[in-house]
Order: sequence, then C-alpha cells, then structure tokens
Amino acid sequence: MKSVVIYTTRYGSTAEVAGKLAGACNADLIDLAKTNTVNLEQYDVVFLGSPIFSSNLAGKMKKFCDENSTALLNKRLYLFICCAHEGEEARKQIDVAWPEQLVAHAADKTVLGGAVILEKYNFLIRALMKKLGIKESFTRIDEEAIAKLAGSVNE
Repeated sequence: MKSVVIYTTRYGSTAEVAGKLAGACNADLIDLAKTNTVNLEQYDVVFLGSPIFSSNLAGKMKKFCDENSTALLNKRLYLFICCAHEGEEARKQIDVAWPEQLVAHAADKTVLGGAVILEKYNFLIRALMKKLGIKESFTRIDEEAIAKLAGSVNE
C-alpha cells in the first residue's frame, strides 16, 4: 500500500506534524502550498492535515477536498487537525471543519496537537488569542497520537 500525507500549514506546526507522520508510516509528503495538483490515483492511503482557524480548515485544504472529494471517497482516508484547543473541544473541531462526507468515510480522524506562536501572528490574531485567554506561545505536538495514527495504516 502506498501512502501520502497531504497537508497545508499557516505558521509551521502542521508541517512539522505532517513530516513526523509521513516519516512514521513511510508515506510521501505533499504541501498544498507548493503544488496545485496531486495524483491521488497512485495512493491507496491518504492522510489529510490542516490547521484549524475559527472552526475552519485552511483555504487550500478546503479547496483540495472540494475538488477531489470523489477520489478521496475511494481511498483509505485519515483526517487530522492541528489546533490550539485540547481534549473534547479539539475533537469537536474535526467534525465541524472537515466536509461531512469525508468525516463519515474516514477510517480515523484525530487531533495531533498544535501550537500558538504569538510572535508569528499579526496584531489582530494576537488580540484574538488574548481574548481566548492565550497569553504566551506554546507548542504541544502529540507524538503518541502521531505514532498511533501511523500504526493504524497496518491494521
């Protein structure tokens, strides 16, 4: 089975997570910011990853899902997000952000951590983070969840 991790990132944490996941399951790695086309026919297993902002996927991932939904529904599909939330609040984001038909089809969907790097954000995003109670930068990548998701390909 040939696998691919397709992702988009805004500030870099999703890229870091996607790279770790691809390494753990020996998958190809594709950044949607660097390509406009992905030949899904060559893959049996597809991992899709995106950061979440205000319960929304990154625009490039949303567009990719919209344009490739038929092909994705014919693959073994795994969805992951990176976000500032943890626990149940983070898990809720998955069902809200990803297209409903992909959520229903996915073999697994999970949160692999996230980061808030205030220094990278513009004034408006920093203000929003403060309003949400986030006053300092953090990175929390869930290595255990990455290993578990990578291992699920072999189940």
